[in-house]
Amino acid sequence: MNNYMQRKISKAKENDIDLVLTQNLYESKQDSIWYDGLIGYFIYKNRYQVNIIASGDIRVEINNMSYKYPSWDDLYENGIKSDHDLFKKLQDGSFSWLDNNWFEFNIFDKEKEEYITDALETDNVLDGLDEALDTNIYTNFINAYEKENSYQME
Repeated sequence: MNNYMQRKISKAKENDIDLVLTQNLYESKQDSIWYDGLIGYFIYKNRYQVNIIASGDIRVEINNMSYKYPSWDDLYENGIKSDHDLFKKLQDGSFSWLDNNWFEFNIFDKEKEEYITDALETDNVLDGLDEALDTNIYTNFINAYEKENSYQME
């Protein structure tokens, strides 16, 4: 486990959250292009499972070659080893998005056996890896959900 991942787990632990990371995550790779599927999860209040996911199709063009679901090898072979390299290629026009993925989350209420994120009007999309790993976003979301639902029940 690298230092970036250890820092994110320690930060979550400060709020009594046991964040489980399921992929190798890197500070220099904040864009979702580097990841696919479940990247982490945690249980909150022994009731809510929060899943953090990189989701969506990826199709890109790099140096006039099309790639569907480019691997890290594809990116590395084209001089893209970090977000910095990716953004340089975007700026000089040698990289373009045809389809992109994104980070999103869902929250499963184990007591009610339903996703609370399905019932709310939100797209659950996050701006980057640092935001995706900020457990305060999810705990605040759940706390607001509980407050709203307890108010409606009275």
